[in-house]
Amino acid sequence: MKTMNEFSTARLKLFGWYMLISFLLLAVFTLVAFQAEKQSFMQIDKMLSNRIQRPVVSAILESRLARFTSDFRKRLLYFDIILFLVSSAASWFLSGITLKPIEEMIKKQQEFSADASHELRTPLTSIVMELEAIKRTQKKIPRDLLLSLENIRGEALRMKRLINNLLTLVRTQPSQDTSHEVFTLNSVAKKAFDSLRNIAWEKKLEYVFRESKKLKIQGNAEVVEQALSIILENAIKYTPAGNVSMCIDSNNRKAATVEVTDTGIGIPADDIPHIFDRFYRVRTRIKIPGTGLGLAIAKKIVEDNKGKITVQSVVDKGSTFTVYLPLVS
Repeated sequence: MKTMNEFSTARLKLFGWYMLISFLLLAVFTLVAFQAEKQSFMQIDKMLSNRIQRPVVSAILESRLARFTSDFRKRLLYFDIILFLVSSAASWFLSGITLKPIEEMIKKQQEFSADASHELRTPLTSIVMELEAIKRTQKKIPRDLLLSLENIRGEALRMKRLINNLLTLVRTQPSQDTSHEVFTLNSVAKKAFDSLRNIAWEKKLEYVFRESKKLKIQGNAEVVEQALSIILENAIKYTPAGNVSMCIDSNNRKAATVEVTDTGIGIPADDIPHIFDRFYRVRTRIKIPGTGLGLAIAKKIVEDNKGKITVQSVVDKGSTFTVYLPLVS
């Protein structure tokens, strides 16, 4: 969806440039035509200044001059309109041809990424299942070997999550089956909140959920939950101590808001414009594991569901991520 929007925007910009060039050419042509008309009248004035030719020229011009001026301007206007319409159609056609090879290349890259992600998930799932089978069937596994197996399992699961994240990013459209589902945002947000409760409690954070009235939105409930889980997980991850809260409200009759607020380490002002970029990691004084894909995925999901996401943050004081989603009227 985002890629197609980018191509539409690029095509409109290119179309605009073509139209500007066409407009300038029309303006130059019109000025030249009026200049030619002016030269003609100057020639007539010169002839009228001759006393011998004046009676003959006056007799001819008196009957034709008004009609000539009117017809000339009408014809020039019609010609300009036709030329403008033709140039508009040609500009739109040429902009599409110009961008077509780039669009096809991007589509092939997306198809390759999606196919590769699907193919890689299968062996990783098999690795995890084989490791689980070894742990269940083998009663006496040496401690060092067991530790190695756990490390392998952890890395396989991490790679699987990374592949799933990449697959989410390369999808060009939200799921057709659930994209028009009407659901209660409160229940989806609460589900995401509860799924991370144990992680927050393990860090001894104050973990709070607040909601007002029930808010209904239209979209993909599963991926909206995924986006909210990503934002919440980030808040917990970057909050060594203090509290993390999620608040569901509506700022007006058109949009529901989900605010995730933490008292964590915050985000430097220079990093804020880039935090939704793929693979971008904020530089922090403590090393926190991650891939740099989470917020990019959250932003894509929110935009696919016709919403937007913003962030406010102060270093060493905390951050607030706000998700806006359109309400069902």
